[in-house]
Amino acid sequence: MSQGNRSVVLLVEDDPDHAELVSRALAEDGERVSLVHFANGDSALQYLERVGAWADPDASPRPDLILLDLRLPGLGGGEVLSRIRSVPSLCEIPVVILSTSRTREELAVAAGGGADACAVKPMDGEGFRELVRELVWSWTTVESPGT
Repeated sequence: MSQGNRSVVLLVEDDPDHAELVSRALAEDGERVSLVHFANGDSALQYLERVGAWADPDASPRPDLILLDLRLPGLGGGEVLSRIRSVPSLCEIPVVILSTSRTREELAVAAGGGADACAVKPMDGEGFRELVRELVWSWTTVESPGT
C-alpha cells in the first residue's frame, strides 16, 4: 500500500476538470500523497488486478484509498466497485464514491456495492479541493496540517 511515507490514492474519474482539481488538491501534500489516475473503470481494474503493463507490483502499488466516480465510460463505477469487493486482495481497500448526483439510485449503488463512503462533489473548485483533502486525510495515513 503506502510507498515509504507516501499514501497512494487511486482516482477513477473521467471528467478532466474534476481530475485536475483532485490533482491540485493533493499537490499540496505531494511529499505525502502519490496520485494514480485513470479515466475509465477498465484501466483502473487492469491496474488493480495487475494485468498487462501493470503486472509488476512496483508499477502498480496497492492504493490506500480509491476515489471512484460512478458515471464512467465503458465499465461503470458500480461495476468497478463490485469487482473490487469481490477480489480478496482488493476488498479491504477503502472506496469513496465521488458523485455529482444526490439521487437515491446512485446512493443505493454506493451503499449496496460496499462503498465505505459517498461524497457529493461541490460545484465550486475550492470546495471540491477541500473535500478531496479531507477525504484523503480521513482515509489514509496522511495527517492533516497542524496534527
